[in-house]
Amino acid sequence: MIRKATENDVEAVKLIGILSTQQAYEGIIPEDVLNDAITESITTERMLEQIKNRTIMLATEGEMVVGFAMYEHKQDHTHIDVIYVLPHMQNQGYGKKLLDFVETEAKDHGKLITLDIENGNVKGEEFYLSQGFEIVEYRPDTLFEYPIKRIIMKKVCN
Repeated sequence: MIRKATENDVEAVKLIGILSTQQAYEGIIPEDVLNDAITESITTERMLEQIKNRTIMLATEGEMVVGFAMYEHKQDHTHIDVIYVLPHMQNQGYGKKLLDFVETEAKDHGKLITLDIENGNVKGEEFYLSQGFEIVEYRPDTLFEYPIKRIIMKKVCN
C-alpha cells in the first residue's frame, strides 16, 4: 500500500534513509564522507522537517514501512529527491509502486519528472533507465567537499 508519511513515521523513514544511503554509495564515496553525510542529513529533526515541507509517500507491507519516495512539485515539473527501499525488500516492486504514484501525481504538474543520482549508483541508474528515464547530463558537484559527479535524469509522463 502507498500512503502519505506522518510525523509518526519519522523513525522508519530515517532508518530506510540510512540503510539505503549506505547501500547505494558504499564504495563510491569514501566511508568518512558518507558517514558525515548520513550523520548531518538523516537526523530525526531533519526528517520531521522533510515530512512537513516535502511530499513523502510510504510503501508498506502490512504495518511495516518498507520504502519511501520524497519529492517536490515545482511550478512546471516534479523533482524526485529519493526513492529508497529497505535493502532486503528491494526487487519486489516497491520502488516501482512508489515511482508509479509519483508519475500519476506529476501529470498534474507539467508531466516532467527530474531527478539526480550520484555517478556510480549503478542500481539506481539501472532502475530509473528501466522505467523510461533518460540521462540529460553529468554534472560535477561536491559532498562535504568531496568531488562527485551527479547524473541528471528526466522523464516525461504520458
